This record gives sequence, structure tokens and C-alpha cells, in this order.
Amino acid sequence: MPREYAKRRILKHLVGLPVQTVHATNAYCALVVDDETLEVLSSAVKNYDLLDNGIAVIQSISKTRQPLPELDCIYYLSPRKEVVERLIQDFKSERKPSYRSAHIFWSTSIQRERQLIELIAGANSLIPRIKSFIDFNMHFCAYESRAFHLSMPLALRQILSKSIPPHDSLLRSIAAKLATVCITMGDMSSVRFYGDSEHLKTNRQVAQYVQEYFDAIKPEECSRGNSELIILDRSLDPCVILLHEYSYQALAYDVLEIPVCSMKSPEDNDTYKFKDEKNEEHTVLLSEADELFVRYRHKHIASVITGVRDELLKFAADNATAQYKKAGGDIGGAIQALPQYSEMTTKFTTHMKVSEACFSTLEKTGIFRAGVLEQDLATGVDKHGKSIQVLKTLEELARLVSDKSSIAMGERVRLLLLYFTMMDGVQPEDKRKMIRGAGMSVEVEKLIDTFSDIGLVPEPHDSKEGSLKHVHRNHKNEQRLQLNKRRAKSAQYELSRFEPLIKELMEAAATKRLPRSTFPYLADPDFETGAGNRYNDNAPAAGTRLRAAQIDWDWTAATDQVASPETASSILQNSGKRKIIFFVLGGVSFSEIRTAYEVTKATTADIYIGGTSILSPPMLYDILKHEV
Repeated sequence: MPREYAKRRILKHLVGLPVQTVHATNAYCALVVDDETLEVLSSAVKNYDLLDNGIAVIQSISKTRQPLPELDCIYYLSPRKEVVERLIQDFKSERKPSYRSAHIFWSTSIQRERQLIELIAGANSLIPRIKSFIDFNMHFCAYESRAFHLSMPLALRQILSKSIPPHDSLLRSIAAKLATVCITMGDMSSVRFYGDSEHLKTNRQVAQYVQEYFDAIKPEECSRGNSELIILDRSLDPCVILLHEYSYQALAYDVLEIPVCSMKSPEDNDTYKFKDEKNEEHTVLLSEADELFVRYRHKHIASVITGVRDELLKFAADNATAQYKKAGGDIGGAIQALPQYSEMTTKFTTHMKVSEACFSTLEKTGIFRAGVLEQDLATGVDKHGKSIQVLKTLEELARLVSDKSSIAMGERVRLLLLYFTMMDGVQPEDKRKMIRGAGMSVEVEKLIDTFSDIGLVPEPHDSKEGSLKHVHRNHKNEQRLQLNKRRAKSAQYELSRFEPLIKELMEAAATKRLPRSTFPYLADPDFETGAGNRYNDNAPAAGTRLRAAQIDWDWTAATDQVASPETASSILQNSGKRKIIFFVLGGVSFSEIRTAYEVTKATTADIYIGGTSILSPPMLYDILKHEV
């Protein structure tokens, strides 16, 4: 698991090895980080973990610091010019260095950064102080036990823009950071990429740079096993960043606007603030340290509200009875003993507050009213499992996006974006009429234009039928359409008919059914025999786009459930437990993170998922408004 692997490497190698070299009478070191490595470090370990392992103080290299010449210093840094210059500045004075000596660990390889190497080599006062100079190769945020991100939210626009091609330096940076995920997990994976995309060239380039990083570094602690790294881009399934997901975690970050990968206030990431009946403010951190949150995060909000309340009542009753008996029948003594359970009681009541706030917001903003149309647009079928009719859908869309009194602006914008994303043949003049017909402001129109430039909205085809000849994307894929029809008929909740496309890809990869024609290997996966060429024969040529109709995995075999453990076990019995890492250029959603847990639980594969950032709908709006 990313967090466990990262924590172990930090404490054993980054901190453990330098501390062991320090003289026994002074067995403490300072730790200096930069803004990027601080975020990496904080995602995997707590301050007390570091203090317990010989770190006396943690400092930022970008801030003015008190010199500690009696201590050795561990530097955990990203290879950037401004960072290297500050490192050199710490030892500019030979007589009064900031630290006694330096153990320098780089988050990604500095070997190919010739200018930085020359800069360090020319620092005569620094060189004698260096005791360690190591490519540590860990530059990612271990967000959850099966999820990670690179803290690069603007990559959605920088990589997938239709108007400006991505800079090569950006793609190399992403690849280097992504490669460190595999290295940290102890496995140099076979690299695959999504070939059925307008962004094929970008996907393949990142895959190539990851492989080059592996080839150049060749870390001894990594094996060449049977694991896979599968690189996708956000155009694979744009619905997931617009659609309301009703599982607890995804919904809370959406409707309560809980920050994640925030560009404005990263210190507030994953925290929800609310006031109680006494008007006292409380702050809730949603993390895996909270066992109750972990247990409920992927359950439907309706189950959470009733489940948490029932657990609280049972917990209170059980403990009140136990304390009553312990107090010898003294009800007063039982009540006085109850505060020792206040921590657990607070957790229950906190999650009741959060889940109830979610439900209240759903009602207040009109999301429930828009929810049915959302699901229709995302799947291409209605709640009865029938293909949606375009004109009827347009009429319902026009009614809802014009309803300013009952439906919040943000929800109306999302409906329009969903329509533009899932419908082929929507001409620019159609968009303008729909936006202005809904009474949207110039600012909103600009935001929609920015979204359209990302490369998630299909280019309109020439139509002789008129501007209303719109076709749902799923109606062009009969197998996908039939799968959505089956799901609509069997769905437990009417507003949860949609499932992320990546779920089927995970199932297929876990059972070795992911087609090479659509997801080609960059290099031959059979490392034991060494057979094959660097590029798979089935890989598409650069600039060639495979059509959706060519996707040849078996949609008819898919259901609304993941593959059964028995089926997966029989297919993978000779392979052992394989690591499969899915990575989404542009960002990954909470609903997709949920599927990684579900497919892992139902198969014998070890599924992980990450992205350049984690995307929630509020985060998407921030990205669209930001200057790049």
C-alpha cells in the first residue's frame, strides 16, 4: 500500500540510515525539506514518527532558520535550481555552517540534471560537508492505502488543452514522480498506456519517460515482477468529475466543498468545519486515522445516516449498561464513568453531523431534482433501462437549467457540462443558445469555454440534419449501452446507476483480459524470458487514434458487480498477487478511488489508483478559474 511502503522507506532509509551514523552521544539529526517534499513527507508519516526516530527538528529550506552547527542534517529535497541554491547557502560559510554535515536525499533523480550537479560540484564549502548524496526516488503523496496523487491540479489543463500542447518538461516531471511510486512499492512495473484517446501521443510519451527513468535508475531494491502500470488520461471517462456520487466520501467532498489538493489553502485539505448548537466551531479531519470514516466512506449516504445513528445508539446503550453494572447499580456512578467513552461518542456524532449536512445540502441546492437527468446523461439510458430520447432530454435539460429558484447555479452548470460532454454533434452555436437560454453570466460562459478547451468535450461533427442532431456517445457502443441498461434495472438506488468506466478496466486487468490493442504495452511484459521488442507490435503508431468501436474487451460479460473472487482466482492462480497501478493524467475522482477498493476485495489482484491530483467538482471549478 502506498502509505505503508512510503512510511517504511522514510523511517528505515531516509531517517534511519543517517541517524545510525551519528555519534551515540548526539544521536539526533535535523531534517530540512522544501515545499514539495514536505507535502510528500506529511502524507506518509506524522511528526511523532520522525521525533521517535532521531529527528530533533523539522525545518523548511525556504525559510530563515536558526543555525544548528552541532547537528548533522538530513536534506530531503526536490531537484530544482532554487532549492539547490538554498542548500549551498547553508554551507556558504566554512567557519559557521548551518549544520555540521549534510545527508542529501533527492525526491527524484538528480543524475540527469547536469546543471544542478555542476552547481553543487562548484560549491567548495559544501562538498566536504556531504556525507550522503542519494537519489531517494520518492515524490508522491500517499493519500490513502490504495490511492496516491502528485499534487499537480493544474495538470488537467496543462496536459489536455486543445489549444496549447503540453511542455515536454512537464511530462518528464510527471513521469519521474510516477516512476517513484513504483520504486517505492518495490516493483518496476510493465508500462501500458491508453491508446483510444485524442491524447494518445501524451499518454505514450509519459509511458516512455517512465520506462526511461526505470532504465536509467535501475534501483537495486526493485524487482521486475508481473505488476503493471497503466497510464490513462481524463478523457477516458469525463463524467466522473461532473456527476454527483452518493457514496459518503465523494459526496462530502463535493457538496460540502471539502478541500483536496487545494491551490488556495493546502493546510485545510481534507478538513470540514462546522458549528454546533452552542455556536462553537469544530474541525473534522477525514482520514484513514478515523476507523469509523474508513468503514463508511464508500457506502451510500442513506446507509451512512442510518448506520452511524444506529451504531451510536447501540454503543451508548451497551456502555451505559456495562457502567451501570460496574457501579453496582448506582446510576449516578454509571453516568460519571461515561465520559471515558466521549472520544468514540464524539466520532459518531461528528459523522452524523457530516452526513446530515450532506443530505441537507442535497435538498437545499436541488441536486435531487437534477439527479435523474444527471444519471440519464451519464449512462445514455433512463431509470427503466431504455435508451434516452434526445429531444425529450433536451426539454428536461432546458427546464432544469432555467430553474433559478430551485436549483443552484453550480448544479445547473454541471448539467450543461454533462450534456456537452456526453453528446456528439453539439455545435458551438448550440452551446451559446443553451448557455444564454439558461440565463448564465459571461463568467460562467467563459468557464464552460475553458472546460471545452481541456479536451474532454467531443469535437462537433459536420451535420446536415441541423443543430439538434445530437447523439449520445454511449449510443455508438452497443455493448456499453446494454451494460448500462442492465445496471439501470438492477441498481439499488435510482441516482446511482452510473459506475466509472475504470471499474471494468480494473476487472479486466485483474483477470488478464485488458486488450493490448487498446492498452498496448510499452515494453514486453515477459521479463523472465526477455523475449519481445521494446514496443508491442499491437501498439498504435504515434498520432493514430483507435475508434471506440474497436475496443474489444467483453462488455457482455460485465455486470453491475465486480468479477467474482472464484473467477479471478482461477485465472490468476499461477501469477500470485499482482500489483496493478492505474494512473490518470489530469486527475482521479473519489468514485474511481472507491472502485480500486471494491475490485481488490473481489479479486486476487492488488489494485492501486492515482492521478496528477484528486479531483472533486469544487476543485474542478477552481482549476477552470485559475490562470495557467
